[in-house]
Amino acid sequence: MTKGTLRKIIKGQRGQVLPIVLILLVLGGLLIIPTLNYASTSLKGHQVTETKTMELYAADSGVEDAFYWLQHWLIENWSQQGGEPRVPWTWNADENLWERDPPLEVNDKTVYVTVVRVDAQTYKITSTAGSTTVESYVESIPGGNLDIFSGALSSKGDISLGKDSTVTGDIYYGGTFTHGSGFTHNDGEVIEVGPEAFPTQEDDEEFAQKLKDEALVGGTLPGLTVDSDIELGPKYINGDLYITQDVTINLTGTIYVEGSITAKKDYTVTGSGSIVAVGNIYLSKLADYGIGGDSIIMSLNGNITFKKEATIEALIYAPNGTISFDKSATVIGGVVGAEIQADKEGSFTYIPSSSPIELPGSLPGRLEVKTYSINPSV
Repeated sequence: MTKGTLRKIIKGQRGQVLPIVLILLVLGGLLIIPTLNYASTSLKGHQVTETKTMELYAADSGVEDAFYWLQHWLIENWSQQGGEPRVPWTWNADENLWERDPPLEVNDKTVYVTVVRVDAQTYKITSTAGSTTVESYVESIPGGNLDIFSGALSSKGDISLGKDSTVTGDIYYGGTFTHGSGFTHNDGEVIEVGPEAFPTQEDDEEFAQKLKDEALVGGTLPGLTVDSDIELGPKYINGDLYITQDVTINLTGTIYVEGSITAKKDYTVTGSGSIVAVGNIYLSKLADYGIGGDSIIMSLNGNITFKKEATIEALIYAPNGTISFDKSATVIGGVVGAEIQADKEGSFTYIPSSSPIELPGSLPGRLEVKTYSINPSV
């Protein structure tokens, strides 16, 4: 191909870009309006979603506010009867409900919240922000005793059992757990726990004070030596208690001893009542003591020693001392101490108290969320 021919071909393409540009302008004109409409629709959708989300956050805040109020105030005082209304909540007697007054202001939304008592344990919280309503049913769970008091054996430190020992129930320990040959464990677990699982010293002192108050009802003795059959309790002994003969003691209430309790004879205890000492408790043979786990043998600051055979239905509690069973023992109830030692053929069976005893370190009541629903859904 010659140079002249090539120049003619190139020269003949002048102006061919213009139709292409015109076509693109037409297509752009056709597409721009739908694109703008789509962008506008998308923006409105995002605005609706954002509004609904902000309403949901606001309504959820109303539920949280009511939940906190229920947890800290309302369970103890449902209506105004017997107490002042809790600001900012107001009792609506016509509708039999509580309502937050003034309403909450969250995310520039006004949140209206009401609480209805469905039954003795269940509450319905309704929180509305704009067109979004959140409903939640919450249940009141009563408090109870610490888990360690639902075990057969519980120790902050070590538990050491001799051969042929039997435990029925959970075992809680904070140090080491050892046992001899022939050990049998029924219906429970062996659980390692920390010091937080046990009551504080303040909790124990408050509990001991309650028992002391029970004993003070029956009067005060400076100290007591028992050398003959006696009916005893309730009684506060501001000294030591000695049992020096093979006697029968009929307990008619709680005995609280400010000092120590020492019994070196094979005495017999009848009746029902708790035995509490600030110091050590040293007991010889003790047969058929206690009733159904409701009785308590407690040393606040000392040790508890069972020197001979013992058959006991009680909670044995020494939060700051060692509980020792030097010969075979049968305990129905629970044993809780800083240390636990038992010789051969010990039998320990947990049974719950037949009456509601509030032991030290009791767990508080709490609320649990059972349902949570949003209307309309976001």
